[in-house]
Parts: sequence; structure tokens; C-alpha cells
Amino acid sequence: MCIISHKCWGWANTYILFSHLEYPLGSDRHQKIGVIDPIHNSRSLQTSIARDETSKLQFQSCLRSTAMSYSFVLMPQRWPDAIDYLARPIIGDRGTLQVPWLAISSGVANGRFQLVSRAGLDCETALEIIQAATAQLESQSVVWNVAEQRGLIFKKPYLLRAIVSGQTAATPELMDDLSCEQLVSERAMLAASQTLSAPSLLAVIPKRGWLLVCPGKAGEFVKITEMHDLAETMMARDVDRSLSSNVFFWENGSLCGHAVREESSGYVSLGQPQLSAWWV
Repeated sequence: MCIISHKCWGWANTYILFSHLEYPLGSDRHQKIGVIDPIHNSRSLQTSIARDETSKLQFQSCLRSTAMSYSFVLMPQRWPDAIDYLARPIIGDRGTLQVPWLAISSGVANGRFQLVSRAGLDCETALEIIQAATAQLESQSVVWNVAEQRGLIFKKPYLLRAIVSGQTAATPELMDDLSCEQLVSERAMLAASQTLSAPSLLAVIPKRGWLLVCPGKAGEFVKITEMHDLAETMMARDVDRSLSSNVFFWENGSLCGHAVREESSGYVSLGQPQLSAWWV
């Protein structure tokens, strides 16, 4: 069933809808459930919009009034529908296939994220939506719980888990407080770095609602292997909500690479998020 999330009136009693995908969370089928696209593929309506500046302003006003409802949401790697939605790889360009995708949701209904479609979006509108999702992300209060301590004599925090303080579950998964999305939050990751007194971090997002970080960087293969093992164990326990077994490298306020392990092989790739990857 398709969900209509935003509506404002104008343009000769035609209501305006953003196009969304209801995506079953963590589904390994990765199939479209339903798409609403009543205006973005309509050339005639787009023409009438261009001719009617007043209606265009009304539309932009409606967008601004609902902007804060947008949130980033991570989708699994090798997401086949990524081309159709406003999304980018979490790191690298659009050719980087071995990482999860960062999409934008306007809300959740019946346990499904309503993802914003790229169909018909102009650059200005898309940028407003991205900025709104960024503002929402950075406004969240994040608590880093100590999951593991290490030390020969004096134990110190080693492994941290992100918890979005005051955030109710975004999905039927009670642990899903959109915490895994904090991996792309500069403020949240800086707080983890300060808690661990570590300028460089290793991070995993094995499933929805889980972001784990520890001190480390590219080249520290023992630590990377430990994090790979942890991610794969968690994914095996909850395949339907799994995201990625990759180990991500974070340094100086941003992601800077990732390690991929597939069966008996693997590789390390260095790079940063590409904002231009939002566009096709």
C-alpha cells in the first residue's frame, strides 16, 4: 500500500505529492512495494508549474513547513533501487557498490520508511531536502554507551554504541532509533572520538539501530578483523535487518575509507563521502 505523506493545495485543485518508496526495513528481497508518482513524471503539469510562479512559491512554502520531517536513513549495500531515489553511497561515488546507501525518509508508516524519489526533483528542491535531513541529524542528542572496556590494570572504554537520546523506535524494531545513521554525523562521531580519546575510529553498522565504534585506523588489521567478526556475527543473527559487515574508517571529522571482507578475500579502500554523488 502506498502512503501519502505531504500534501498542499494549488495548481487548479491538484494536490501535490512527493514520490516515495515504502521500503520493507532490512528486507533481503529489496523490492518496490509501491510508488506514488502523480506529478514528477508529468510533463504537462511541470509546464504549468513553470508558468505559474505563484503556485511554485506555494509549493516551496509547503516544502519549508514540512522540512524538519526529513531524516537520513541507511539502506543496504547493493540496493537495486538506489538509482530511483534521492540517495548516495555512504562513501565514495555512485560506482562504489560495496557500501550502504544514504537515503532520505519523510517518515515511517506501517513499519516502512517512506523514501523520497529523485524523479522530477530539481537541484534546488533536492538541496533543500538534503539540508533539512542534515539539520535533523545534527539536532539529535546522542549518548555513547560503553559496550566494552579494555586495559591491563585500569579499564578504559574501548567499544561504544550510539543511542539517540529521547528518540522512540522509528520502526517495529524496538532498538531502531536511527542511531546507525549517526555514522555520517560529524558532531556525534566527534563526541565518540573525545570519549575514547582517539583521533581515529573504526566503525561498523551491522544492522538497523546499531552503530559501534572503537579506536583504530586503516592498517590495524587485528582490530579491523575483530570488528569484521563482530559485524558478521550480528548480521547472521538478524539477516532481515542487516546493513553491512564493512569496517569504516573515520578521522578528522569525516569518513575516510572502509575495509571489505567477502568470504576468503577482502580489500581496503580509502576515500571520502562525495556530495556530488547525490546527483546522477
